[in-house]
Amino acid sequence: MRTKWILTLIIWGGLAIVGVAASYLFALNLWAVLGIIAVTTIVNSVWAEIEDRLPGGFYNPRVKSKPPEK
Repeated sequence: MRTKWILTLIIWGGLAIVGVAASYLFALNLWAVLGIIAVTTIVNSVWAEIEDRLPGGFYNPRVKSKPPEK
């Protein structure tokens, strides 16, 4: 449990550093960049979770959909 929190803090800290660097390099508003990074990370995580649970995905590898009939 503690390792999960530490890993989460490391990932979000790294994303914050990327956001600060992007804000500086492209002369953008820092809070807008951090908001965009946060939203895209959350959307990507949700999308990956949904995709992994579909038939043939990471959590459901044995269940394959039938091939289309001709």
